[in-house]
Amino acid sequence: MVEAIVPPILVAGLAFAPLAWRAWTDRQQARALIVRADVHRAVISVLGGESYVSVNVEPPTPWHPGRVILATPTGWESLLEAAAGKALAHTPATWELVVKPALGNPAAAGAGMARIAA
Repeated sequence: MVEAIVPPILVAGLAFAPLAWRAWTDRQQARALIVRADVHRAVISVLGGESYVSVNVEPPTPWHPGRVILATPTGWESLLEAAAGKALAHTPATWELVVKPALGNPAAAGAGMARIAA
């Protein structure tokens, strides 16, 4: 009796486990997009319009919480200071807010642009 029931259950598990995993990840990604839209709207409202602040999200996984990542190009770090508080207020409590200032030397970036223009 058991020999007749176990193989179909295993086959069904192998067929439906990837589908269930994909459905779960799709829901997590949809939630992350909603969070991104909410945080982006908050950043736009605090800065008075579109700016050089990028808002990216990473959906939560079983091994780490979701992340909201704010970043700007070199020289625009002051926008992060203005937007971080409002972004944190709109980030879910179980998520992380990561503020990434631009890496590099602003003078070197300007010199690189001068080389490209020449």
